[in-house]
Formats: sequence, C-alpha cells, structure tokens
Amino acid sequence: MDDDEWMDWETRRKEIPILKHIIAGSCAGIMEHVGMFPLDTIKTHMQASGRRLGMRSIASILYQDEGLLRFWKGAQVMASGCVPAHASYFLAYEHLKMFLGFENEELNFTSTLTIGCTTTFAHDFFITPADVMKQRLQLCKNLTVSQCFKDIMREEGLRGLYRSYPLTVCMNIPFASCVVCVNENLKTIFKPWERQHSYAWYFLCAGVSGGLAGLLTNPLDVVKTRLQTQEVRPSCIRLQQ
Repeated sequence: MDDDEWMDWETRRKEIPILKHIIAGSCAGIMEHVGMFPLDTIKTHMQASGRRLGMRSIASILYQDEGLLRFWKGAQVMASGCVPAHASYFLAYEHLKMFLGFENEELNFTSTLTIGCTTTFAHDFFITPADVMKQRLQLCKNLTVSQCFKDIMREEGLRGLYRSYPLTVCMNIPFASCVVCVNENLKTIFKPWERQHSYAWYFLCAGVSGGLAGLLTNPLDVVKTRLQTQEVRPSCIRLQQ
C-alpha cells in the first residue's frame, strides 16, 4: 500500500463517504487524548494548583503517589466523550467544506475560519461534560467516575457539567479557527497528496497548526481549568505538604 492509498481518508474526493471521515476523526480524537493524557494530567495540576510547581516536580509527586497509572486517571471518560464530539465535529467539518466549495485549490482564509468557528459548537457540546469530570478525576486521588458524576449532579445538577461551556466555546472558537485555517492553507501550499511520503506532510501541517493554536489560547485554557475545578484541591499540593 503506497502513501496515497494509506492517506485516502484525508483526500476530499466525493466518492469517499462522510462516514469514513467521521470514523477517522473519532479514532484520531481518542488517540490524541489518550496518547497525550499523561501530559494533560500534569498540565491540569499546574493550572489548578496556582503554585510554581514545574512539570518535573508534579510528575515526580504523582508518580510517587500511585505510579504510572496515576497519569491516566480519567482517560476513559475523555475517550468516551471523544466519540460523539469528534464525530459531530468532522460531520460538520466535511459538510461545510462541501457547502462552501473549499477544495484546497487556492488559499482561502474566510472559508477555513468559518469552518473552524462553526464546528466548535457541536464538538464542545459533547466534550465539555467529559472534560469537567476528567479534570476533577485528574486532581483527586480517591475519586471514582461514578462518585464524581453523582457529586456533580447532587450539588450542581446538569448545569455543573456545562458550567464552563460558554468559556470553552469562547476558547475553542479561536483555537479551532486557527487549527483549521492554518492546517488547510498549509496543505494548499505544500499539497501533501502530490508529494512522496505524503503522511509526513499531513502530520507537519497538523502539528504546526495545533501548536500555534494551543499557544494562542493557553491563557483561556488556564481560566477554564480553574472554573471547572474550583471546588477541588489538587492532590499534588496535599502530597507535597
């Protein structure tokens, strides 16, 4: 199988069903969140602790607490939330690309920004409750998934799961807009489908766009973490004392 066949899902040929893009997007979402979950756990502790604890300090504290599994606590919640979130994201993504007639033939900032902005609403509707539970599980050593859900519903109701939805949308609109705009226009410039080892060029475009978007929206991500976990005291602080 050559590179073009292997990356067939990434093409925009009309004969490729939308369902393939949805499945590919959901699988990519699960791999992204679960694969990067240890770093996300450390990031959540850094943002929620409000102390000048570095990555190595927090990683050492968490490892001494429960070992390697401590870094993946809450991953199952995020993985389950990724399926509907990324399915709806890529469903809207591909339909909007067809509706706006964008086929990577020339640079287009208006359409790509519109696509990134619009797809955020559906994605965040499904991912926000999972993200709220995920961050609380990351911060609390003895909290289980069922206990976390029951505590939120008892104390705050359904509203507690969507408390940060407005802020999440406000953060992810510039994030997704930047990702889609930069990624799609980089692909228009480099045309990976015409190059040897095309998958490497796809990864390059996605990596640059994701890194830039994360850098620009990190301040809002800190605020979101504080909002979602304000009732929770990070275990890294208790363990350090």
